[in-house]
Amino acid sequence: MEVAITTQSTEHSAAHLALLTRYEVERRTTLCRTAIYRGMEAGTFPRSVPIGARGVAWVEHEVSAWIAGRIAQHRGDTNLTSAPQQPSYEPAGRRKVRAGKATPMADSIAA
Repeated sequence: MEVAITTQSTEHSAAHLALLTRYEVERRTTLCRTAIYRGMEAGTFPRSVPIGARGVAWVEHEVSAWIAGRIAQHRGDTNLTSAPQQPSYEPAGRRKVRAGKATPMADSIAA
């Protein structure tokens, strides 16, 4: 018995698809592992694809689109917006400092 399998056409043909390892994603985006996974959880970074029992990878054009979206968002450039607009995402480990809030370091410098 033969079974015909049909798939929906995608924007990219199979010949143009490539997968990136976590290391490659970190290098291209300059995000750390924690920031990548938090972005995935928040829906602001492309989701990984399982490639084995314990391995995952990211689709290259999705990561490239995310990068282009970040650049366009920062510059206000609409020419790069072939990528979907992504909400603002701050990598983990960075704190915002409120204006007028004294810190121990600022007090020691002022003294």
